[in-house]
Order: sequence, then structure tokens, then C-alpha cells
Amino acid sequence: MEPITKQQKVLVGVLLLAGMYVFNSRFLRPQGMQLKNLEQEVSQKESKLQLVKQRASKLDQLKLDFEFLKKELSAAEQKLPKRKEISALLRKITRSGQKFKINFLSISPQAEISQTYFIKIPISVSVSTYYHSLGLFLAELGQLERIVKVNNLNIMAKSPTEGDPTNISANFQLTTYIFKSN
Repeated sequence: MEPITKQQKVLVGVLLLAGMYVFNSRFLRPQGMQLKNLEQEVSQKESKLQLVKQRASKLDQLKLDFEFLKKELSAAEQKLPKRKEISALLRKITRSGQKFKINFLSISPQAEISQTYFIKIPISVSVSTYYHSLGLFLAELGQLERIVKVNNLNIMAKSPTEGDPTNISANFQLTTYIFKSN
């Protein structure tokens, strides 16, 4: 075999460098760029995954909060019903009045008053009773599951008679509310 000349060595070196350059520019660099893009994509997907995991961990708490709010809404709907149900309310009022020896002289629902989110239903009431009985009766009305507000309470002393032993008469307005659905 002949000895390799300096020129051949340089030529082999140049060909080797040219081959490495071509290999680098055609294969390694595009692969490196593709790898870099894939790494960025993986990083983005991992951050999205972390965000989804955080939201998923909050889901159980949100479900509990939702159930709690549903119960609160149910309780609020009892205090502020969606339907009038005035006859049922009047029965409760008269039963409560009988319990405290209230003589109802008149109970008359008035015209409804529409508000933004609810409707007021005033009820004029006139009674004959005893002072403490009236207080107990009004306290019980305040404890009803439905909102009942007492307005314009006017108490007048009266002389008891054989037919009516009560010592006061009172006029007042009860106001109840219903939720205004759109």
C-alpha cells in the first residue's frame, strides 16, 4: 500500500469536515430544533396539566359548596316562597291566634305591591284580646318559617264586658312576601 500523502490527508479532512457539516445541517440541527419544539410543547402541556389538576382538586369543594347553597336556597324559599299560599298563611295566623285567645274582628288581604325582586302582600288585621296575649301572638308570628312583618300596630284600651272580657283592641298590618319570578 502506498503511503498517504499530505494532500490526500487534507482532502480526507476536508471531505470529513464537509460530511460533518452536511450531516449537522441536514440531520442534527433539524432534529435539535424539533427536539427543542417538542420540549417546549411538553412544558406547555405539563403546565396545563397542573392547572387542570388544581381545578380538579377544587371540584370536590365546589360540589360541597353547591350542595350547601342548594340547602340555603331551599330554606330561603320557605321564607320567601314563589307562590302566594295566602290561605295557608291565614290558617296559620288564625290557629296561632286561637292558641293565645285572640278574637279576630277582621282579616283582609290588601292589594299586592310589586317590588324589583319580590311582591309584598299586606294583610290588615283587627283583633280584640289581652295585652300579653297579643305580645305572645306577635312573637309567634315572627317565628313562622315564612317572613311576616308587623307594621302600624295601634293598641287601644277598652273596657271588658260580659260578652267580651278582653281589655284591648288592636289594629295592625301584617306584610308577607313572595319571590317574583321573571
